[in-house]
Amino acid sequence: MSESLRLWIVDDQPRQRQVLREKLSFFSGLEVLGESSDGRQALRDLEGLDIDVVLMDLEMPHMNGVEATLRLKSSGFVGRVLIVTVLEDDDSVFQAIRAGADGYVLKDIHPQKLKEALDELAEGGAPMSPTIAAKALRLLRTGVVEAPVEEEEVSISKREQEVLEQLALGKVYSDIAESLTISPYTVRKHIENIYGKLQVHNKVEAVAYAKRVGII
Repeated sequence: MSESLRLWIVDDQPRQRQVLREKLSFFSGLEVLGESSDGRQALRDLEGLDIDVVLMDLEMPHMNGVEATLRLKSSGFVGRVLIVTVLEDDDSVFQAIRAGADGYVLKDIHPQKLKEALDELAEGGAPMSPTIAAKALRLLRTGVVEAPVEEEEVSISKREQEVLEQLALGKVYSDIAESLTISPYTVRKHIENIYGKLQVHNKVEAVAYAKRVGII
């Protein structure tokens, strides 16, 4: 990612978009390049743009955040999607994770915590508000979050297995690189390969599937 994180806000409420801009304005190294008022518009607006993180609301007209995230990820978008919402029920968390969201925070998040979440995303992490993290862990443990492929279809290398084990420990790219004595770029490529082989969109799905089938 570039020195300054390039951001895009997607929310149907103008006031909420402004609140996010105000929270982000406290910090250097963050650049809001634009905003969209719903998921459908976001897909049009983001086409061809080089954006690091999309801050995505869930409840919106025309196309909600879950559908927009799914379509965005399926389109080959290489940036991250951070859900920023008031919804914290199990179904919303589950659907967002399955759609490929890279993080999930609540709209009442403190500006400093929002900055930390964006920094964590830049490092390859999966930031979540505390209550959301607890729900995601419960969904993972109960096997609700699963990948759609069959065990016999998956063949990963020893190094990819090691990277998965590090992801399961909650480590970010730089930590994994140090632990395995490889470059962060190599870590990123291994993770991209893992996602492709497991047909998943994020770390939560990857770790859940790997545990379910005994890869780790």
